[in-house]
Amino acid sequence: MLNKISLIQLLVISVVVIANETGPEVTVKQGILRGKYQQTKDGKTFSAFTAIPYAQPPNGELRFKPAVPIKSWAGTLDATKPHNACPQLDILANNNYIGDEDCLYLNVYTPQLPDSDKELLPVIFYIHGGGFAEGSANLYGPEFLVAKDVVLVTVNYRLGPLGFFTTGTSHALGNEGLKDQAVALKWTKSNIAKFGGDPENIIVAGQSAGGASAHYHMLSPLSKDLIKGVIVQSGTALANWALMPHFLNARRGKILAGNLGCDTYDIEEMMKCLKDASAQDIIKETEFFYEFDRDPYMIFKPVIEPVHPDAFLSEDPIEIITSGKAADVPILTGLTTDEGDGKIAMLYSDMNFVKELDANFSDIGAMYLAFADGVAHRYREAAAPKVKEFYLGDKPFDESTKSKVSQMISDAYILTAEDVAVGLHAKYSKQPIYYYLFGYKGSSSFCDLITDDSEEYGVCHSDDLLYLFNLDLFFPDSKPTESDKKVTDFMTTLWANFAKYGNPTPETDTSIPVKWEPVEKQKQNYYFIKSDKDVELAEGLYSERAEFWRNLKLNIRTKTIRKELTTKKIRDEF
Repeated sequence: MLNKISLIQLLVISVVVIANETGPEVTVKQGILRGKYQQTKDGKTFSAFTAIPYAQPPNGELRFKPAVPIKSWAGTLDATKPHNACPQLDILANNNYIGDEDCLYLNVYTPQLPDSDKELLPVIFYIHGGGFAEGSANLYGPEFLVAKDVVLVTVNYRLGPLGFFTTGTSHALGNEGLKDQAVALKWTKSNIAKFGGDPENIIVAGQSAGGASAHYHMLSPLSKDLIKGVIVQSGTALANWALMPHFLNARRGKILAGNLGCDTYDIEEMMKCLKDASAQDIIKETEFFYEFDRDPYMIFKPVIEPVHPDAFLSEDPIEIITSGKAADVPILTGLTTDEGDGKIAMLYSDMNFVKELDANFSDIGAMYLAFADGVAHRYREAAAPKVKEFYLGDKPFDESTKSKVSQMISDAYILTAEDVAVGLHAKYSKQPIYYYLFGYKGSSSFCDLITDDSEEYGVCHSDDLLYLFNLDLFFPDSKPTESDKKVTDFMTTLWANFAKYGNPTPETDTSIPVKWEPVEKQKQNYYFIKSDKDVELAEGLYSERAEFWRNLKLNIRTKTIRKELTTKKIRDEF
């Protein structure tokens, strides 16, 4: 069903350039960049600089190592073309391998280059999602956001085992994909003023794994002092799928290395072998770990590193928040009404998978719902039957319970981590947290990429992105309705206001029908967006379902991780 349009097709579609042949030029610390002029849907001209290298290609001896920042280049760099995606499997094209290790690039889009008469503009630094395994900065068109007078930066980072493998030792400390983002963020801080952006007002934003990444930058000593706020969409650093024990990551790495014919008993030889292997062989070997259809989807993920000077994360995320070590900045976060519908569309495309899940849920439920990694065996084993009973009672997984299964997936993947993160930040931060639920179903949906029957599904995972970015590369035949256009204007106004003022509905903006009140310690306010005019300030987002997941106490994983998972007793629980 995932054959509508492949990621490689998306990445090679050319961008229309409406500029003069020379294009705008900017001089940054590393050299001169020549970009191009483009236009928004309304005809407003902006400057685009694409494929800007921020680090050396992470291949050869630099594979599995922190990114090495680019020093300089000779002459004028052509910043008008798309860049490589990082190596990955294209889920939209039968898991075909695409990408190249020479992929550490970012794009900058600005509505105005520096002018002595104009103030510097806020910057949104956007991190793409894709389960820490796929995606590209090229896919997110800037036209909607730059029309609201913000500078947009989109960034590539290493994915899968090339970005998130660890040995737990200095040979491969892990989190290289997150460290790539931090290097790109530092590049942005140093150079964005040359593009008309304010280096003192950088908002880190992301969705899904990109949302978890954005949240991580609040918590990391490498980046938390570089940012003014965060936008976290459909994924936080507290999600069970966003963190794994380093020893489990290392174990999977050894299995992968062994499958590639490497000596796994001598770590020096193993790493030499892995550095000599092709990126394609390493990435393709991740398919070995699939247990049920394409799950577990996220094989290699962030870890808590040993304490060392260059660590991105060396404490548990919850402990960082509760100890007051997180960046104290405003947060805008939320989810869509039907986050699980995309996964449901894939599952129900083959009823044999539905029957298998029903028959074996006690064994594979935790893996399918992405809380198997990092949750001790006794806790995840106890959780699976409780989850099934809460959502289905004594009914099976079948067509009649499809909507309930979607809720189960939505809550396991997204809601529970959003709920915990919002509660903790409201308690331990002095800055506002703006929580939202996006419920507008427009003319296009990411479920369209999965099924021909998308009309029977709701507002799927990633559908809010349709009203923040030009996603014509995903949906080349889309024809937005007038309602879609109004929701785009509304959503980009909220996001731009947050970037400018730290508040999506400031008193100065009278165009917004309902004021967005932040979360309080004892009152979980949220902004329910049904259309540009149908907006409601409500309280307690899916409160009964959120409370159920809180009571499962699956974040017990944090206690075991804090103990470094060194004892045999704890290791045997996984």
